[in-house]
Amino acid sequence: AEAVDRLGERLLAARGGVDVEEAAALGRRHGACPYYAVRKALPLADVVALPYTSLLSESARGAVGIGLRGAVVVVDEAHNLA
Repeated sequence: AEAVDRLGERLLAARGGVDVEEAAALGRRHGACPYYAVRKALPLADVVALPYTSLLSESARGAVGIGLRGAVVVVDEAHNLA
């Protein structure tokens, strides 16, 4: 659990964020699962990028602890929502 916490802190501190490959590499380096580290760090993140299908699904948002109250939501490729 400590390794996951440390990795989560590292992911949050990364300038410009991290992509999936970077998170996996950091996970190997820290000996922790990047999936669980990201899930644990989500409530503390200032910016979260995810597929709009996950954003629009209340159950998907709830599963990872993302709330929309007070959030600014930016949708890229919004023409795909129609």
